Amino acid sequence: MLGDLHVHSCLSPCADITMTPRGILENLEVGMISITDHNCCGNARTFWKVCRERKVIFLPGIEITSIEEVHILGYFENLEDLERVSKVVYEHLPNVKNDPELFGYQLLVNEKDEFTGMIEKNLSLATDLRFEEVIELIRRNKGIPVPAHVDRRFGLLHQLGFIPDLDLRIIEVTRRESMLKFRRKGYIVLSSSDAHSIDELGSRYSIFPDGIRSTIDILTNIVEGKIKTIWDTM
Repeated sequence: MLGDLHVHSCLSPCADITMTPRGILENLEVGMISITDHNCCGNARTFWKVCRERKVIFLPGIEITSIEEVHILGYFENLEDLERVSKVVYEHLPNVKNDPELFGYQLLVNEKDEFTGMIEKNLSLATDLRFEEVIELIRRNKGIPVPAHVDRRFGLLHQLGFIPDLDLRIIEVTRRESMLKFRRKGYIVLSSSDAHSIDELGSRYSIFPDGIRSTIDILTNIVEGKIKTIWDTM
């Protein structure tokens, strides 16, 4: 069973406006998905409803930017925990209004792919939360923190140069070489597309055992390391 657990909707300023619920789901052949918009989860409930219609498991998620400009994914069992974290993250963003012509539109959307509004604050900026504070925020709200694309820009290694001793066992990588390197060190490795446009969907994904039925199943399999990456099939 395939899962893409790092996808951006039209809410993320760096994503295309075509990244709507139906636009994404009609172009992505997976059994589970997580919409991980930057520093906000404003489209999560809409995607959850559309995924339920299409019998795709929706894992609540977000991508948070720490003050060091490290990107951290947070995955949650339910929408309420995600929304609680998202509210805190939004409060810790600089009070800077977004310029859509410069940074991109931050669009809210409904189940019919109709745009219903825009988020005012610039979601592309870093919060004032330190890396360890983001990790604690996610865990305190029953989520799983996963440093995003640790092997490239805005990843943990590029921004900090090392992985802090915070019991971080799960990471996301973008290359086969990184997968092999971190597995040898005992890490659980995820691979997802980090898609910001339709043509990027499916470029990377994680492989889960058959029998996944719920968000609890997804999180349990991740924590227990019962997942493979796209590179395991090559």
